[in-house]
Amino acid sequence: MPDPGQGHRLGAANENQFDLWQNRRANEQQQNQNAAPANPDRSRISEAVLNRLSNARATIETAPAPKAVKGPYHAKPLKDLLLTFICTNLGLFWHSISLLPADILQKIISTMVKSKQLDKKMMHHFGGMRIYELNLNNYDPVSNEFLEAVSSNPKLTSLSIGGCYHYTDIGIQYLQQLPLLTYLNLSGGRVTDTGVRYLKVLKNLTELNLKGTKITD
Repeated sequence: MPDPGQGHRLGAANENQFDLWQNRRANEQQQNQNAAPANPDRSRISEAVLNRLSNARATIETAPAPKAVKGPYHAKPLKDLLLTFICTNLGLFWHSISLLPADILQKIISTMVKSKQLDKKMMHHFGGMRIYELNLNNYDPVSNEFLEAVSSNPKLTSLSIGGCYHYTDIGIQYLQQLPLLTYLNLSGGRVTDTGVRYLKVLKNLTELNLKGTKITD
């Protein structure tokens, strides 16, 4: 085990060596002055070097101690790191990702939504997999084409696109291909009476949120 006092002893030793060198240098200068006329240029260089060493020493001695890190360091859980890795390297896993449990698929989707990685192309890749819920509230990529990709997941039972306004009734029409849908949130969207009529074919739909839309009926 390293000696805790080793650094202090080394620092003291270096300081003693510096003092000895400084005294020896002063003695040599005194002897040179007594023996022969000093070289002005050499004396100025030696004095400059000595001043720099003294300034460096003073800087080290007065330097503030490094601040300690406050609070414990919290590393990300391994499962979060794995999810992030999978989401950023999906191309390596497409051949087997459909074999993952439904809850893992759900977490992958949620992670991609949070990181803004889920686009219509990616959504198409998830088509037919065991995805039962999609929470896309205030998610800007949601458009008519995006909802077309969503409709490739016939097992979907819950879809929330509240606060999204880049789609129209055409996008709502694609949702007719989700027969198991029981919950649908379209609040704050651009759906109209025409779009709502498209939803009449969804016989399992029991909850529909149309708050803040253009519905008149």
